[in-house]
Amino acid sequence: MALPDHNGLREKAAECFLALEVGATDRLTRLRWRAWLAESAEHRRAVEDCREAWIASAAATVQMPGTAELSLDRYDGGMPVTAARAHRLVPQWVDDAPARFRVPRSAWMGIAASLILAIAIAFHYRPVPPQAPAPVVYETGRGEQQQLTLPDGSVVMLGPEVRLEVQFEPARRVFRLRRGEAIFTAAHEPGRPFLVYAGSGWIEDIGTAFDVRSDPDRVTVTVIQGQVQVGTPNAGPQGNLILSRDQQVSFGAATETVQTVDAAQATAWRSGQIAYIDQPLQKVVSDLRRYSMKDIVLQDPSVGTLHYTGTVSVSELDHWAAGLTRVYPVQIEVAGDRLLIGPKRK
Repeated sequence: MALPDHNGLREKAAECFLALEVGATDRLTRLRWRAWLAESAEHRRAVEDCREAWIASAAATVQMPGTAELSLDRYDGGMPVTAARAHRLVPQWVDDAPARFRVPRSAWMGIAASLILAIAIAFHYRPVPPQAPAPVVYETGRGEQQQLTLPDGSVVMLGPEVRLEVQFEPARRVFRLRRGEAIFTAAHEPGRPFLVYAGSGWIEDIGTAFDVRSDPDRVTVTVIQGQVQVGTPNAGPQGNLILSRDQQVSFGAATETVQTVDAAQATAWRSGQIAYIDQPLQKVVSDLRRYSMKDIVLQDPSVGTLHYTGTVSVSELDHWAAGLTRVYPVQIEVAGDRLLIGPKRK
């Protein structure tokens, strides 16, 4: 962290470091600088940075130029370190100390100027932190599922027609679910959050496993095990939500009330079983198209407004469609890979 230089903090820290750790012998001077250190944590951090710069410079001796000026224009805010400035950094007790303990002023001037140079280089030539790696993109097609085992041991199950971007950074693990549904089983890493961004919100793993579904109009989060924290732009005065096992919330234009659900049933899509509760048939059919290569077509908009509750086995869509005719006023036609659902003819 670079030293702020308001009120000459950088030079004061250098002088304090010199006085306390490089050869001061005057007790009153030490007490004065210790009092200065005790005034604030900022003073202590500044001196600690000086110490680090001093240690770093020890490996490469700084040769003092023979001229009156050591040019540091590019390092020290356009203010060169001159012999006069180095002279001002030498503590007064250098001249006042008893002769047997006295360090020659010229030596202190060299130490002070060398320290300023080391600090300046440390501040302005720190290694550039590495850029975050580019995200790795995973996509699945229609009727396809894929299980990922990630480098940290986390496991992600992707549903059909998913686009997921994964970016592992030194301080966090980031996932962006652009579309589709996925189940995240997070490996616990203290100090390295596991974050999933979907729609306008985000989900942070606190426990173990959770399901996220990202539709164009809303995102649904279901906790399978443990806990997650859910943040949305419209979270309201209650702030971010904490969900536990068998709890679910959806958000989009607004954040809905947290519901208690059967998480096992809500995530049964992994085994080809998809449950719906009071959903328009239009939405059910649109969803089933993702899980099956069979093309399901609603031949009349009025059919799509019918509400459906039940579980659909993706491998037996023909049987499911035939069962619709016993409950709803619809008729079914099968034409190759197409399943046509229309209103029942009078």
